[in-house]
Amino acid sequence: GLTNDTAYTFSVTATNALGTSAASASSAAVTPSSAAYVLTSSPGSPVNSGSTVSQTVTMSAGSNLYSLRTRLCLASATIANAGDFSPTLGGNCIAAPLATSTDSDVTVTTSAGNRGAATIDFKVGAGTNTFTTQYDGSRTITCGTTFANRSACKLVTEISYTGTLGGAKVTYESTPITFTTVPDAPAAPTAVVTAATGGTITVTWAAPDNGGSAITGYVVTATGGAAPITYTITNPATLSQVFTGLGTTTTYTFTVVAQNAKGSSLASTGTAKLPVAVPGKPATVTLGSTGNGSITASWTAPIFNGGSAVTGYLVQAWAPSALTPTSSCESNAATLTCTV
Repeated sequence: GLTNDTAYTFSVTATNALGTSAASASSAAVTPSSAAYVLTSSPGSPVNSGSTVSQTVTMSAGSNLYSLRTRLCLASATIANAGDFSPTLGGNCIAAPLATSTDSDVTVTTSAGNRGAATIDFKVGAGTNTFTTQYDGSRTITCGTTFANRSACKLVTEISYTGTLGGAKVTYESTPITFTTVPDAPAAPTAVVTAATGGTITVTWAAPDNGGSAITGYVVTATGGAAPITYTITNPATLSQVFTGLGTTTTYTFTVVAQNAKGSSLASTGTAKLPVAVPGKPATVTLGSTGNGSITASWTAPIFNGGSAVTGYLVQAWAPSALTPTSSCESNAATLTCTV
């Protein structure tokens, strides 16, 4: 409750169960003053990824600023002395900002009675950045926009000055850095896969980065037929779509687009697929020469192979009213005859 710039002297008394002593001799006069400096940070936290944060120190009357240094440090670390601040000793801070940033070490020349002021511009980087400290090569500092590390870092400014009462001083001021992102349309879905069975294709995909705004749905499109076939999915948890009734002689290309409140992503890389079906019936079956208890059958290959090469044939002989074949034989795709 003292008034700045007013001289005060101090005395002390001792107290016990019997009472209070006489006062000590008065101290020398002391004049309290306002804080030696004011540190401001612009913009304040949170900041957009890639922003430049300005650390400005303005000295009070009677204080002199000599130097500033700013480093990116672990938010959980206590930085109270030069060892903590040193990347090679404490391992809590990185030695310098990104290469695209301005210098992190500013020296200010001041004289007695000159307040002094200086500003350091520190670029905090774009996206998620992981820095390895020089302590032992194994400690890292990760800052970025994901939930886990968006507030994992802070800026620490080392301020070297003389106070209003004289004497060199060094203090360390921390500025929290919490990253935010400007929401954008999502990235294109990835890992589009198709599985095909006769006339039906299932398209699946992996959810992409949401661009900072929750994904609201997907648009899945098949092209290659007479007209595009499109499905709009409004449940963002759905990551597959079944296409039915496709032509089995047509090759289709499938793409997926993700959507959020900010817009639509680019389409995923197209995936071409020909729906596979069972082959058509063999045609023109004829029976040839008969031997002792055997008959040779021949046929022509089916006109439609189902979208996949025929691998072989099975010939079966059925007796009247039989529930199972009486005899059978098999041939490969190139052989169109078989003796039963």
